[in-house]
Amino acid sequence: TFGGLNFIEFLKDSVIVSPLRIKPEIMNELMSNLLLVDTKETRLSANIIARQQEAYKREEREVIESLHYIKELATQMKNALLLGNLKDFGKLLHQEWVNKQKLDTMIANERIRNIYEEALKSGALGGKLIGAGGGGHFLLYCESGKKTSIAGEIKKMGCDVVPFDIETSGLQSWKINDNGAVQV
Repeated sequence: TFGGLNFIEFLKDSVIVSPLRIKPEIMNELMSNLLLVDTKETRLSANIIARQQEAYKREEREVIESLHYIKELATQMKNALLLGNLKDFGKLLHQEWVNKQKLDTMIANERIRNIYEEALKSGALGGKLIGAGGGGHFLLYCESGKKTSIAGEIKKMGCDVVPFDIETSGLQSWKINDNGAVQV
């Protein structure tokens, strides 16, 4: 519901949403190098999330450590974006993906891992599945000038490239009154 890029902190009793004020030239470069890929894999993410929650409640060491590291990586990614260190951002996405897979064995199947490996071989610096895992969409950060060739290789694997943009205004709603006029 919030527009733009935000750093969201989940505290015990509250949530803090901090908009990231990224310079336009950095945002242009970021968008130029991001690739959204539909893996054509579907999954029931509720099961993955439930298993992660159970592992957390059981205080499984690897899950706890991965969650803490992913939280630390989020701060590093925020800083990389703000400073315009986009290659670092891409590499941090890779580290997040590696650690996310430690949360549950169903986050990545063989096909998902193959798609990601092909993206890396073709010039992606990193990426992450959007959502809980198991399928859906990969967001990849590509080295400058390699996005088109990465997209071509990914398409050969039966995936679709999805055009997207970052909505800066956030959620908007409106109502049409009886006269057909828009009310915001």
